[in-house]
Amino acid sequence: MQIHKIPKENIIDSWCDIRGNLIKPMIKSTTIDRFPLDFLLLSLIKGEKQAWVIWDETQNKMLAAFVTEIYQYPTGLAVNLFLLGGEDLDLWRELLAECLLKYTQEIGAKWLDTYCRRGFYKTLLGFNANEESTHYSITI
Repeated sequence: MQIHKIPKENIIDSWCDIRGNLIKPMIKSTTIDRFPLDFLLLSLIKGEKQAWVIWDETQNKMLAAFVTEIYQYPTGLAVNLFLLGGEDLDLWRELLAECLLKYTQEIGAKWLDTYCRRGFYKTLLGFNANEESTHYSITI
């Protein structure tokens, strides 16, 4: 299994599969009400957000897709896991955590954040829960 960051120039070629993995979690979380798919696609093409895919070579198929975004705060950069969807999470959760941590370090960010349902942060190694909300963060 491998994770690939999709260059913004290639988003259109992969969009159908990426969209297929992201639509269900977008509907379930109501993200789609605030951030319609057309705007997500445009944001990926512009490079405002980054698209990633988790590919299973043995099955020759995409298992999952996720989207990150980078925030510039006054004291440093943060990578936010904006959206994640796919199948067989148990097969790739550790790979995802490693990839996100590596990417965060590569770009010199200080934090890796996500907003998600309670309990999901447990699937990503090292997240500290803010009990007041569903914001989770790792300080690098």
